[in-house]
Amino acid sequence: MDNAFTIPVSGNQYIVYLPVHGVLFRGNAAVVNLFYKALDGDKEAMKKFGLDPEVLVKMNQKESGFFKTKIKPDFKPTAVSLFLTSGCSMKCMYCYANAGEKNHQINKEYIDIAINEVIKNALTLNKKSITINYHGGGDIGVAWDLVEQTTVYVKRKAVAYNLNVVINAGLNGILSDHQRDWIVHNLDSATVSIDGYESIQNKLRPLKNGKPSFETVNKTLKYFDEKGFHYAIRTTVTEKTVTHLENIISFFCENYKARKIKVEPVYMHGRASRNNVKAPDASEFITHFINAEAIASAYGKELQYSGARFDVLTDIFCLAAGSSFCVTPEGY
Repeated sequence: MDNAFTIPVSGNQYIVYLPVHGVLFRGNAAVVNLFYKALDGDKEAMKKFGLDPEVLVKMNQKESGFFKTKIKPDFKPTAVSLFLTSGCSMKCMYCYANAGEKNHQINKEYIDIAINEVIKNALTLNKKSITINYHGGGDIGVAWDLVEQTTVYVKRKAVAYNLNVVINAGLNGILSDHQRDWIVHNLDSATVSIDGYESIQNKLRPLKNGKPSFETVNKTLKYFDEKGFHYAIRTTVTEKTVTHLENIISFFCENYKARKIKVEPVYMHGRASRNNVKAPDASEFITHFINAEAIASAYGKELQYSGARFDVLTDIFCLAAGSSFCVTPEGY
């Protein structure tokens, strides 16, 4: 098979990865050679490896057809990501969107059109649910009236059409007491960005006025934990923080109840380029990620990285570059 990869690990150990088929295992040279003989149709090897002939036929069929161009059906999304504003309460050192430097806010008319579209699609496709995602560029906390108005609107429309609605948000954690309480009672989940313990967070993610942000974000996470709100943590890793990754993950696990922690190397766009905030060396990032994953697992938590999603085959990370429905602050 063309899309089979054998990666030396150490000594006589190898990792075999067939991304198209979702096959991933580790073994010695004898096991690896036996596997490839089985794939070539060697009946004795297939028997020893436990590979059914019908399975092998299906694997070859999937291999040959996987990369053929597929004609996609009409685009009828039942989920929409709303980029409410380019304004922000913070001035992160590496912000890809230069959030806060301009303050565009989406017109409520565009929001209503987008929501009506996903409702129409759900009814056409006989779906029972729609999804609304409040997202960056900017910080939804500075467009709060829109958040509340939109949530009321979509929930009222969902009831009228007998649809369930799931509402998620990306947050920077800079919230008032009212906003925290409102989120707990009105949203289904959130992802909160925080880059580590106090010194790292305050360095990389200061408030717009340059003051520290950790205390406020920590208060938000503690409140979510107290109320049992479902959230994940999102952390950006730089050249200078990658060696702290194990300690950062330990800190999160010991202090917060989030079940999922997502880490990504910094993207060299926007303020990251201007402030010379660099991405970590790939090999160094992998080494520290593997160590940190073991720490998270010991706490019963899941550490995620977009480049380590073995159940997903894709050439993109952000769904905005794929087949998703997004509306920007300018209405695009």
